Amino acid sequence: MFLLKAHHWGSLASVASISDRDALSKPDPCVILKMQSHGQWFEVGVDRTEVIRTCINPVFSKLFTVDFYFEEVQRLRFEVHDISNNHNGLKEADFLGGMECTLGQVKQQIVKMGIALSNPVPVNRGVPKATF
Repeated sequence: MFLLKAHHWGSLASVASISDRDALSKPDPCVILKMQSHGQWFEVGVDRTEVIRTCINPVFSKLFTVDFYFEEVQRLRFEVHDISNNHNGLKEADFLGGMECTLGQVKQQIVKMGIALSNPVPVNRGVPKATF
């Protein structure tokens, strides 16, 4: 069980109390952002946080940027993986947990915290970007 939360001082998230599944070492966590499209989950570009070595309570500095479509429900999945020291791929990485929400829910929480999404200016033919 862990808690994934957004912060207003420029970091995407922190993850608290990651399960220590490996008895010999602490996890090397990384958060991966996926979006749902036509019923399938896809990794958003190469949007991943950095890997923080040997940490059960990491605070990540990576910010995610996602196209924001006002009239569409955009489903997000944040997954936490334990990336081993010898590779950065997911095939052998351990899945530690995740959470699902919508981009609208993220936006709503950010507004409740009194924080403006950065760059709400239309780019790419009028599609605004949401950075969080």
